[in-house]
Parts: sequence; structure tokens; C-alpha cells
Amino acid sequence: MTERISSDPSRNVCRRPEDDESAEIPREAPAPTCRDRLVSAQPIDSDRIPTSCDANAADAARNASSGGGMCGGRWPGTPVTSLGSAPEPRSDAPPVKQDAPSVPARTAGASGNAARTAERDFSKGPYAAAGRTHDGGSVFAGAAALKGRTEEGIEAEALSVSVQVGAQNEIQGTVARLGYSGEYGSGSIEVLTASVHLGIDNSDGSYGVNIGATASLMSGEVTTKHSGDSITAGLAAGKGGEAHVGIRDDDKDGKPGICLRVAWGVEIGGGCIELPMVIRP
Repeated sequence: MTERISSDPSRNVCRRPEDDESAEIPREAPAPTCRDRLVSAQPIDSDRIPTSCDANAADAARNASSGGGMCGGRWPGTPVTSLGSAPEPRSDAPPVKQDAPSVPARTAGASGNAARTAERDFSKGPYAAAGRTHDGGSVFAGAAALKGRTEEGIEAEALSVSVQVGAQNEIQGTVARLGYSGEYGSGSIEVLTASVHLGIDNSDGSYGVNIGATASLMSGEVTTKHSGDSITAGLAAGKGGEAHVGIRDDDKDGKPGICLRVAWGVEIGGGCIELPMVIRP
């Protein structure tokens, strides 16, 4: 068997035909650049892209394996510190809102019938109630055809009766009572009123001692006040008398004031004065 040998005219070398076929030399694929790795990775839901290519690629891999949400264990917008570090706590979480504590409509000492009138919405119409006073020191029962206070500060009662026993004791009844109370004072007019009272919760909101028994065809009084000081004056057509003395802080400035009220025959008078600094307890 004769082997064919071909001669390459460009070279003085004898070659076999199979040597003319070019052999493919296997080459390894070039390593992806940092830019290619960023483009091929899944997008990261982050407000701030890390500057480190390796850190970003690692975050993208963790984000793809976890199914999205957090970026590699970090909340969106948090900067890259170091690989494998603990996630930083979020500081932009909204604060938990808490309901403001409820405050009684009247926190002063008055807990009698007049105080319940000031605390009730007049639009509710006829009134009938029984229970404990807001301070828990007495129990009461009462009824009225009309009773309450309007948004403008007008207080009214009609055909009202009530009884109270405890720290403050009283029995009262009136055909009609109309009054007003505001920032700078108050006033009231009563028609066919009778009352008996004994206790520690005075009608002006002070704590102390009160005693009285009165019956009048008509009475009226006016109170003016400024800061913690006030003065009361009035007239009554009736019989009996009443008096009270006590301490209160009407303007809630931490300065106690002493209050005094006296009604005898046709005259009604009283007032409150804040105690000077030198004699405050």
C-alpha cells in the first residue's frame, strides 16, 4: 500500500492531506466583567446602589434566592457595610400612635346636681339617672324634664329633683334653673328652688366643708373671675342660709386658692383668692 504524500509549494515540507485540516484549539470563555455581572443580575429593589461590585453581586444573588422583598437581607435604602454583617434596624418606621387618655369633663370638687347638669349634653332631652359620682365618693339618683349644657356654655334645668348621699349629701328640687359659664365667669337664675346640703364638695368646685338649707321664690347670682381669683354677688327672695369654705386650683397652675361663700336672707356673696407664695403649703 502506497501512502500519498503531497508537497506544499509554499513550504519545502512534505505534509499529509489530513494535516491540511485546521484543528480547533479549545479556549476557555472569558470571565465576565464587573459590568456584565451587574447587567445580568436581577434588579435590586434598593434606593441606593452599593459602590462595591462584589457586594452588589452578592446582594443580587441573595435577592434572587429569597424571591425578592429585602435586598440581600437588607431593607431598601440601607448602605452596604460589609458582607455577612447583621442587617441594620430601620429607623424610619412610623411611631406607634396611642390614644390620648380620657379626661372627665369636670375634675374639680363639685359632684352635686349642678355639676351633673354642666357635664350633660342638653340635646339629650329628658333626664333620669342613678349611680356613683365621678369621684366615687357618693351615690345619687335624679330626674328632670330638661337638663344639660349647650356648646355655647348655657346650662338649663326644668322640673328637676335629685338626692345624693356620701361625701356630699344633698336633696334639691327646682322648677327652672338657667345659667351660663365661660372662661371669665358665670351666672344663674333659679325659680322656685329648695335645697338641703352637707358635705365636702362645694358648689364652686373647691374641697372643704359646706352646710345649708334654703328655699326661694327666685334667686340670681353672677361670678367674675380672672386667673385663680373670683368674686360672687347675688340676691334671693326666700328663707334660710348656706355657707362653705374650701381650697381649689381653678386655673390649674399649681397655685391653690381659698374660697368662701355665704348666703343669708336676700344676700349672696363670696369669692376665691390664690394664696400668696409665702403661705402656700
